Amino acid sequence: MFVSDTTVHMNAYMHVPPRAQVGYALTEDDQVEISVGERSRVLDLFDGVTLVFEEHSLEQVVEIMTEALAELRAQRG
Repeated sequence: MFVSDTTVHMNAYMHVPPRAQVGYALTEDDQVEISVGERSRVLDLFDGVTLVFEEHSLEQVVEIMTEALAELRAQRG
């Protein structure tokens, strides 16, 4: 967390391994829940994060992730 005289920024970081489970669900109030993480087979616990988006914010995230993926691929050659 970063705190200044005028703002508070809270960040959560999660390393997403290559075999992470990624899924989505549509909610009754026209939102999209995207879950990223891993489920324990033994205890049936989910260790991850779920983000809830409305349509416009989901479009923004898809646009930024598409841009980031293209830049990553271009950097690798």
